[in-house]
Amino acid sequence: MTAGRRRYLLLVAQAAVSTVLLFLLFRNFDWPAFGRLFATIPIWFYVLSFTVVLAGQVLYAWRWKLILSALSVAVPFRAVVEQYLVGIFFNNFLPSTMGGDWAKVYYLGRSEGYVRVGASVVVDRVIGVFVLASMALAIAAMLTGPPRAVAAARGTLTFAWALLAGIIALAVSAPARKVWEWLTVRLAWLGRSADRLNRFLEHIRTAARHPSVQIGTGIVVCSYFAMLGLIYREFVVLMGGSTPAFLPVVAAVATITTLSNVPVAINGLGLREQLHFALLSALGLSKEAAAGISLLLFAHVLVISIAGAAVWARLPIAKGDRA
Repeated sequence: MTAGRRRYLLLVAQAAVSTVLLFLLFRNFDWPAFGRLFATIPIWFYVLSFTVVLAGQVLYAWRWKLILSALSVAVPFRAVVEQYLVGIFFNNFLPSTMGGDWAKVYYLGRSEGYVRVGASVVVDRVIGVFVLASMALAIAAMLTGPPRAVAAARGTLTFAWALLAGIIALAVSAPARKVWEWLTVRLAWLGRSADRLNRFLEHIRTAARHPSVQIGTGIVVCSYFAMLGLIYREFVVLMGGSTPAFLPVVAAVATITTLSNVPVAINGLGLREQLHFALLSALGLSKEAAAGISLLLFAHVLVISIAGAAVWARLPIAKGDRA
């Protein structure tokens, strides 16, 4: 089976999962109540929630800047933000959450080297999700909701954390010389590509072990999800519920975001909304309200994607890219 056919089949499977999850979500859905929900949300909440989402994207760009700096890639922060916005645009308008990663590697790699930039993108994604999963797992005992849904979320979260921890431990601790020897012997058919792969793995190791990357990622994740927790808690209050405790809300939001990264649906569509309903219903949110806050924050990201589209339109088309 060719790589193109495998990608096509994966896309079809993801589309099927999203369709089923959305069908289950919108079955017996109160559409009039859903419409009234957006009419009752005050303007200040729209502005505040958009500001928090925008601030989160800037924080993520800063984290990527730390990783690039750890790999001796000197790029102005403004350029990093622009490339990150292009990545957001590709993430949301291509049928894959990996589209933005490829865009960042391609456009920044043209001037800074594809191997080094590619390694930075991998570290950014893996360590970012790992730290988020670690935070979610640390406070997972505070999750509320239907027992089966909570148990499934905790189990999946634990598996995802263990998998990411294993990958990072291998990348950080694997002896570089032995890896190179294995590559040259086992993958001799790759020729010069084996050397690039070895350099790629060495860059990943360097960035993952850098203290600024580890500390900076922790600061970014904790800061952003503390702000998101406040947004979600205020939304629960606006929907007529009592003010919930802060940490259970953060636990739910962190778990939802972590599990939404599992590539079983197109851009997490359907999965993200189902997770909102399963883990936020115990806070007093109806199915319509849970879907509402999920779609509202996703709409903010789509609006930010417009800025990414504008940056992308200004990027020059290179005629002779470096391999």
